[in-house]
Amino acid sequence: MATAVFMDLDDTVFQTMRKCRKDGGPLKAAAMAADGSPSSYFEPGQYHLLERVLSAAMLIPVTARDLEALGRVRLTFKHGAIADYGGVILDRDGRPDQSWHDRMATLCADARPILMEARDRADGLISAGRLACRARLISDLGLCFYLVIKNYNSRLEELDEIKAALTDFAGNNSLQINLNDNNLSFLPGFLNKARAVAYFMETRLKPRHGRVLTIGMGDSLGDFKFLKLCDFMLIPSRSQLADDFSPQNSCGRQ
Repeated sequence: MATAVFMDLDDTVFQTMRKCRKDGGPLKAAAMAADGSPSSYFEPGQYHLLERVLSAAMLIPVTARDLEALGRVRLTFKHGAIADYGGVILDRDGRPDQSWHDRMATLCADARPILMEARDRADGLISAGRLACRARLISDLGLCFYLVIKNYNSRLEELDEIKAALTDFAGNNSLQINLNDNNLSFLPGFLNKARAVAYFMETRLKPRHGRVLTIGMGDSLGDFKFLKLCDFMLIPSRSQLADDFSPQNSCGRQ
C-alpha cells in the first residue's frame, strides 16, 4: 500500500532561527529568503524524519506559502503540492490543476474587494499605532487569495491589537482569522486546506494508487481539519496544536 504524507511546512518540518531549539544540534538550511540567504532551518530530528523515516512516502506540502516561496524550500516534491492555504493545487509535474483553478477564480473575484479593504484597514492601524507589522495580499496565478500580517519585532501583542480591531469586519464579511505566532491571516471562507486535501485525495491519489495510507502533519489550529482527513496525525510537540491538546486545555474532554 502506498503512503502519502500531507504536511504543513513552516513550524512543522522547519522553522526560522528564532524558533529553533538552542541545544537542538546542528541546523541545516531548509528554505531561502528572496535574497538567497537561509530563512528557515531543519533541526536534526526534523531532517531525519523526512529523509529517513518518511523517505518511502509521497510527500505533499499543504502550505500557506505562495508558489514563489514554495519554490525556495529545499525539498523536492514529486507527487504534487497544495499552496496558498489550498488556493492552488499542483500536479506531479508542477502544473496547476485547471479545474481547481477555475473554481478558485470565480470565488476569488468576489472576495478580492473585501480583502483589499481588510488590507487598507490593517495599514491604517499599523500606521496610526506605529506598529512593526506589514500587511500583504497573497496572490498566485492571477488570483488574490488572502491577507497576511506579519510582526517583525517579536512584540506579538501588536497582532492581537490588529486582530481585535478587525474581528467585527472579518465576521461581517465571512473572513476566517488565523493567528499563529507572528502571522495573522484573514482568509475568505472558501479558502480551506482541508477542502484542497480532500480534492487531491479524490482526484490525484485514488485514481492512481487506489487505497492509500495517509498521514497528516501540521502545527496550527488551522491545520486540524485537514489532519482529520488522514489516517494518522503527526503534530510537533512544540506547536499551537500540541498546546491546545495539553491537559490544562482538556478539562471535561472525554
